[in-house]
Amino acid sequence: EKISRLAHEIRAFVQERIVGDRLETLSADDEPQDYVESLIKQVKYGGEPALSWNTALFALEDIIGGHSAVANFLVKALAFLVKEPEVQERIQAEIDSTTSLGNNTWRKVCISDRNMMPYTEGTVFEVIRMIASAIVPRVSNQNSSVNGRCMDQLMKLPG
Repeated sequence: EKISRLAHEIRAFVQERIVGDRLETLSADDEPQDYVESLIKQVKYGGEPALSWNTALFALEDIIGGHSAVANFLVKALAFLVKEPEVQERIQAEIDSTTSLGNNTWRKVCISDRNMMPYTEGTVFEVIRMIASAIVPRVSNQNSSVNGRCMDQLMKLPG
């Protein structure tokens, strides 16, 4: 009974404080500004895969539940960027060129900008690779070679 009550409280919090009135006010033409709005558009206006509002809320609750992993990722990403000023500069230049409205004005970065920012996306993937758990071993999935060195299938790879 206590678990059920807590689950209902969490659901109410998500709907009231995170979703708010966006479920009713977001139109099909609006560009999603965050993950919540992307979920709302998927549910309200369709797309593949089809998604019910209940499933969308479960996904959102899982994302919120993973906040410590996200915070850890952000700390590691910022620590990496602090040590790599040239990477900071390239990311900033890519963001500026993607979001510039001219006359020294810029719009916010949107999820749909991702395809126009390959260096930034690659940096995010590299940080994920660097902080991937050492518990999960990295192994090659087929015979290959890197810089002339033979890599047999299932060979453990360095982190």
